[in-house]
Amino acid sequence: MTGHSDEDHLSIEAQLMGSQTFVTTKAWLSDIKIVVCGYGIGCDFTEYDICIGEEKIYTAICTCKSGYEYKIGSTLCTDVDECTYLCQGDGLICNNFVGSFQCVCPVGFSYNYTSLKCEDVDECNYLCQGDSLTCNNFNGSFQCICPVGFSYNYTSLQCEDVDECTYLCKGDNLTCNNFNGSFQCVCPVGFSYNYTSLQCEDECTKLCQGNFTCISKNGSLQCVCPVGFIYNSISYLCEDVDECSYLCLGDGLTCNNFNGSFQCVCPVRFSYNYTSLQCEDVDECNYLCQGDGLTCNNFNGSFQCICPVGFSYNYTSLQCEDVDECNYLCQGDGLTCNNFNGSFQCDCPVGFSYNYTSLQCEDLNECTYLCKGGNLTCNNLNGSYICICPVGFSYNYNSLQCDDVNECVFLCKDDNNICHNLNGSYLCDCPDGFLFNYTTLQCD
Repeated sequence: MTGHSDEDHLSIEAQLMGSQTFVTTKAWLSDIKIVVCGYGIGCDFTEYDICIGEEKIYTAICTCKSGYEYKIGSTLCTDVDECTYLCQGDGLICNNFVGSFQCVCPVGFSYNYTSLKCEDVDECNYLCQGDSLTCNNFNGSFQCICPVGFSYNYTSLQCEDVDECTYLCKGDNLTCNNFNGSFQCVCPVGFSYNYTSLQCEDECTKLCQGNFTCISKNGSLQCVCPVGFIYNSISYLCEDVDECSYLCLGDGLTCNNFNGSFQCVCPVRFSYNYTSLQCEDVDECNYLCQGDGLTCNNFNGSFQCICPVGFSYNYTSLQCEDVDECNYLCQGDGLTCNNFNGSFQCDCPVGFSYNYTSLQCEDLNECTYLCKGGNLTCNNLNGSYICICPVGFSYNYNSLQCDDVNECVFLCKDDNNICHNLNGSYLCDCPDGFLFNYTTLQCD
């Protein structure tokens, strides 16, 4: 006899000596009793018991699927906890599952379920890909070398621009402009930046007279006007430059020129960056939407202020104001809505309660807290319930108790009958020579 249970993960095989192998039915796959059979006598497999064996009569073999083990005397295969002998060592995490297990290695390693060891993951096979990138794989980690001016971000897995301005071009009167893959260091007038020595160097051998400034241009010294002015070779004077003729151009921008400077007015919620010469978004979250429970999200040219539940942000008064949920929730006949500061209450008809998740009146199951006790039966209905008491009692929906039924009010009414009401029953005395039949409700 052979059998296998997918549910119990148990394989049972038995063969009677000198006879054919019997195959069990599906109904016998969990627990099987093997009965010793004589030659020519049918075997009884109708009873259930554990898988057993008797020497010299037949052989019974019970085996389990991979990940399970069979214990003698048991009817089931039990899970093998591989974590007790596999996946051992510092930094390893073993998760046992029914019929299997998972071994989590340290970062940079993956578990080989054949060799049963943590092996190095070669990240260079799928990360740090692209022209000009160099990948070095190490045991448990890797190194990605980006082009000059970039560094590898091991979180985003991308080469990102190095902002040299965070550590170079430092000092009074120095202006640093970071670009994608490079940077520019602007020194004070009369100096130029040496990208080898990383220093500002003086180019002028003598100072210019008046309000001119000495700079080096095309290998020679030149006296130029202050920023915002241009030299007029006819008048020999520095004259104002109208920056509005070439800067602050575009729809929605307003340019105001001043002597030696200018003002660029951007659209609402943008401000002009005089370094990048661009309109940049104003982060309103730095000064608006402040307070406990408020969440501010800044967007390009706008912002969003999220108030606590039950409130909405008024972008005119810049305050969180109560939301009157009764204007759009708790609508319908028989519903009463009460608005409170930051919340609301919806009262449903009797027998119903308001579900603040589904926003619907739902039947209240009174049977969960009423009609409790021995021999009571509770039937919940949509908006009400029925409580059925034991025979001889009826449910009082005011006192919420089972009260005795006085059967003498409507039974045992014949002349010469005497009715005695009892708690939960009654007794009917018939005239002499008669007995009350409690089935036909007559004196027989």
